[in-house]
Amino acid sequence: MNRIKKCTIKTFIGILAAAAVTMSGCGLSKIGKQTEASEEIFAMDTVMQIVCYGDRAQEALEASVKEIQRLDNMLSVGNENSEISLINKNKSGMVSEETQDMINTSIEVFETSDRAFDITIYPMMELWGFTSGNFRVPSKEEIAETLKNVDSSLITVEPQKEGGAKVSIEQGQGLDLGGIAKGFTSNRIMEIFEEYDLMSGYVWLGGNVQCYKTKTDGSLWNCGIKDPHDPE
Repeated sequence: MNRIKKCTIKTFIGILAAAAVTMSGCGLSKIGKQTEASEEIFAMDTVMQIVCYGDRAQEALEASVKEIQRLDNMLSVGNENSEISLINKNKSGMVSEETQDMINTSIEVFETSDRAFDITIYPMMELWGFTSGNFRVPSKEEIAETLKNVDSSLITVEPQKEGGAKVSIEQGQGLDLGGIAKGFTSNRIMEIFEEYDLMSGYVWLGGNVQCYKTKTDGSLWNCGIKDPHDPE
């Protein structure tokens, strides 16, 4: 499964607690002899920040933003023309090799986690109003009925000779790759950082943090995770 296989399950699921990382402002500046470039964008239903340090920092930043936007357009359930949205609407559809990899890996994680990780969670997201913004607490009966459609073992993935795959789900089901897409995106940005030979950098994808090499002074990055029971 090429590059996605390099990641751990933790990377896919992401850091679910809010992560506190020192963020710098947008724009360009000089850190010693190194150029710093940073930008904050909204994608995948969350605020993201990219910070790059190196001679080609601005180029790496622009490439990273384009990649985030490309993946968002391909995977977001909020984009009615995305590969995932079309599957949810039609209960089947063609997907790219990248999406195929994410779905196949998600099914593996579903199986190895004793069904704890399940990308067919979309009907539950709708039930609670997360997709529409009409939030509510459903009844136990509604939850039990909806959970009947949350089962990744019912996903069918048919690889195509020309690449990619046809993915099918059952009536009443829906896909949401939110638990894996940000980890995949973060790894892609690290590849871009490597391609542009950056000295240092990090990405903050709505609570998912990944750092590249060390800080510009050679020291290690520090990422703090809030205690959900004691945020202070």
